[in-house]
Amino acid sequence: MSQNIDLKAIEKKVFTSFHQDGLIDLFLGFIMFVSILSSTLDASGVSDSVRIAIYVPLMVVLGPVLYMLGKRYITFPRMGYVKLGSKQNRTRRIVIFSIITAVLLTLVILTIILGNKAGKAGSVFGVTAEFWSSAVVTLIIIGIFSIIAFVLMTPRFYLLGLIVGISEPLYMLLKHFTHVKYIGVIAYGVPAVLLLILGTVVLKRFVNKYPLPKPGEDFSLEGVGNGSN
Repeated sequence: MSQNIDLKAIEKKVFTSFHQDGLIDLFLGFIMFVSILSSTLDASGVSDSVRIAIYVPLMVVLGPVLYMLGKRYITFPRMGYVKLGSKQNRTRRIVIFSIITAVLLTLVILTIILGNKAGKAGSVFGVTAEFWSSAVVTLIIIGIFSIIAFVLMTPRFYLLGLIVGISEPLYMLLKHFTHVKYIGVIAYGVPAVLLLILGTVVLKRFVNKYPLPKPGEDFSLEGVGNGSN
């Protein structure tokens, strides 16, 4: 019994540590900087087709490739390949994942309905359709990161969701209450800098905590706790 409990504790610790390398923070910071570029090009009058031609390859190709290279050369050599084996843990996460998803969808649908009403009536509760659309994006971002935080057992992802999610409301506020031309530099720049700082700190801590194994050592953690239950 004690061995089973120990295996579950080790399994949770290993899986959580695997996502404490700071790479996702840096990846999101990169995405925010790409958003700055896209917003700046838009404010400069660059056509949508040109912006898309620049934005999509950076967002969809370069960003994920850099992230996977980081995993390949930084995380995997230190942690191995992590695979959870507890059926109870998987079942529990699936159930709560479903609940969070249902709540998120309800909030999004409600916000969309209010946004549509605002579009027809000019505003709902004094809020324009544009702000309601921004609210939808923010809810989706925070909701997705909340689900990821729970599934990966990594509370830091709640913070990541808030940092990324704040960019849209910040953009709307700057757009309506300031006369700054390149508002994307501020709206996306603030989250970008926060993410890069956070990612750098977490990555540095990860590298110091998990040094590369010496030649001949095998730190592969695949299947830790597998079959325990």
